Amino acid sequence: GSSTNELGQFNISHVAAGEITLIVSSIGFEDYKQKVTVGNQGKTFVEISLTQSSKELGEVVVLGQRRIT
Repeated sequence: GSSTNELGQFNISHVAAGEITLIVSSIGFEDYKQKVTVGNQGKTFVEISLTQSSKELGEVVVLGQRRIT
């Protein structure tokens, strides 16, 4: 797995050559899946554009207690 930098770029190390399925997910966006062929030198370039999701999160309830001493 990996995370992006401030420019949205990422690097995944130690991937064997061959075909893989790249899956990208981010809160508020649809999951993105793409088959990618990794060359013998272990490098490839993929440009990704995520689509905003229309899904909404369920209700979030925050409970707290205050101790009076």
